[in-house]
Amino acid sequence: MRYVIKFVEDALRYAADNYRQPASSLLADAYHKETKEHFSHDYGRYWECPNMVYSNLAHQMNFMRILNALYILEGKKEYQKVFEDNYNYYVKHYQSKNGLFHWGGHRMVDLKSLEPDGEMNHELKNDYPAYPLLLNIDREKTIKYMEAFWNAHVYNWGSLEISRHGDYELKMGRLWDNDFTDPEPFIEVEGLSFINTGSDLIFAACEYYKATGNEKALLWAKRLDYMYFKARDKKTGLGVYQFNQPRATQYTDDFSITESYFGDRAKRQLGPELGEACLEGNMILEGKARTLYGSAALVLLHEAYTLGDSCEIGKTFLDHCCSGLEAFARYAYIPKTNMFRPVLADGRDLTGFELKRDGYYGKKGSTLNQYHADGLFFLVFAKAAAMTDRNLLWQTASQMAKSLGFGDISNDSPNMGYDTQSSCPYCLFAFLNLHLFTKNKAYLDMADAIAINIASGVSDNKDSSTLYQSRFDKSEYIWINSLEPLAVISCEAAKQGKLNEIDTSIYI
Repeated sequence: MRYVIKFVEDALRYAADNYRQPASSLLADAYHKETKEHFSHDYGRYWECPNMVYSNLAHQMNFMRILNALYILEGKKEYQKVFEDNYNYYVKHYQSKNGLFHWGGHRMVDLKSLEPDGEMNHELKNDYPAYPLLLNIDREKTIKYMEAFWNAHVYNWGSLEISRHGDYELKMGRLWDNDFTDPEPFIEVEGLSFINTGSDLIFAACEYYKATGNEKALLWAKRLDYMYFKARDKKTGLGVYQFNQPRATQYTDDFSITESYFGDRAKRQLGPELGEACLEGNMILEGKARTLYGSAALVLLHEAYTLGDSCEIGKTFLDHCCSGLEAFARYAYIPKTNMFRPVLADGRDLTGFELKRDGYYGKKGSTLNQYHADGLFFLVFAKAAAMTDRNLLWQTASQMAKSLGFGDISNDSPNMGYDTQSSCPYCLFAFLNLHLFTKNKAYLDMADAIAINIASGVSDNKDSSTLYQSRFDKSEYIWINSLEPLAVISCEAAKQGKLNEIDTSIYI
């Protein structure tokens, strides 16, 4: 707890608004380890924002969860007040008329000017805001945002054509009262159904249902999940990252130009060699897999758990998630090396495949490579195994644990190495979930060992950045959204029997 409190105190001191008096309640996303200068960056390809100091509440949610946890576990109201002041300031100044916040992948606040800046597109991808906590601070404005999120990102409700980009000027439509036509997979559309945004939409609709009791929202979450499910390969059960393909509205024979309005990028670059099955949605390479079988899988597992055993939609989420993980284990996982193959959804192994032309997936002459089954994948397989006791999931999680140096995690008689040097927050969360669902104290002891390593400054792993942070060279900066302190305080909550009282819903 001293480690967590020091992290928070340092963040509140060094990430604070130091550009004016009185200062706003906003925080910089990161500060330099040595100079304490705020992280700044020239934003975007299409929008000139020189040296913007990033203050992006969507990418500070882990920090806000930590503040709330300190209040729950330690009674430190001053930290909860920081969270409340921050969100209230954001709601007052950075919520558009239609309800969308100026945050996420394209919009953020420049802490130097306190003006929202970036491209005029709303975007959430693997962000998963702490909705239960935000609702406690301002229920009305949070619900308005959740409605606006779905309203702006669903381009066609009948076909569930979604997009990662939302319009800040779009007026509210029929929302949950729209009709649904249940279209076939991979129709050509303008909006791309990337699961990094799709999973954020599913998460928002489920949390909206839990907050309001509106069953129509939960039904739309089910429909969106089903769109991904029914687009999976019928033989292998693998896939998909998206359930449609982009409609080509322009033409070029330059494959290095990868805008989606030239058509499906996998088909253009790799189709001549790999055939009709080669679509973006069917390409399961490392980056896509980390969302499809990583964060998006965590969303379904979390919602299945929190919706409860009596909720049929929750049971569907759980089955869809676990059957997808089993297919991924069968066709992509290599137990001997603890690696994953790059594969097509039809099961073809693309290891070593050489690109014949430049394009979205790399330069001509480069190859598609295998990648490690690291802590994120271990977390997902371990949680799914503990929730369901499905044999293949347990086998895969057990092999990953052994390869990662944790020994035998068998639920009957685990024989684990508590002298581990791991400081991986994903692995810590994996053992917390194993303990949560099996009640076996051995798993909590292993989580505690990893927590001690983190708090002691052990840093043997490279598996600690959030998906957002990994876009930047983070080595010189302290990111207030880092997973390590959230993992440590979650371990403390579990030791106090209060893990379910703090918000650690999605660990990204």
